[in-house]
Amino acid sequence: MVEHILATVENKLEVWRDFLGDDLPKNVVIPSVMTEQVIEFQGTRWKLYGSEPSQVNLWNEETKTLIGGVNVFNESHLFLADTPTIKELRDWQGRLRELLALDADLVVVSHGDESRSFDNQALQFSLDYIEYAIELKGYVQDSETFKEIIQERFPNLRNESVLDMSAKVMTGEMVWG
Repeated sequence: MVEHILATVENKLEVWRDFLGDDLPKNVVIPSVMTEQVIEFQGTRWKLYGSEPSQVNLWNEETKTLIGGVNVFNESHLFLADTPTIKELRDWQGRLRELLALDADLVVVSHGDESRSFDNQALQFSLDYIEYAIELKGYVQDSETFKEIIQERFPNLRNESVLDMSAKVMTGEMVWG
């Protein structure tokens, strides 16, 4: 995973430059690989949880709190560009189902809208959104149509620029990653 970050970071910074403007990271911190499966923070134990090593979440059994990794959103447009194939989308759904099975009382999303849900509803929304994207991938040929149909089904969501890029990648108009 670290090798992938090193190989793609410059291109990703360039892609996001116009959108982020002055907020574009100037000092990208490259992570190191952890081998421990538990993190202790201020006396609280967090288990690294997830079947995909590059998409780890933190789980606290005592408080039933899930701190979601990169693929945990709430009601906002999901970044589908990293998972453009049906297999990758189905794998994402599988990971979300694993998280849903934890039955968390609190889900801290990694991407989202602070006015939306922070519980299992966030995970269920993502499952539904991905399922609809898979359905659209089967017949929608252009990104504008993809965006219109998604926005019709899921109105008033944040992250329109994410939807724009996702639609382009999902319809083959753009290659990402």
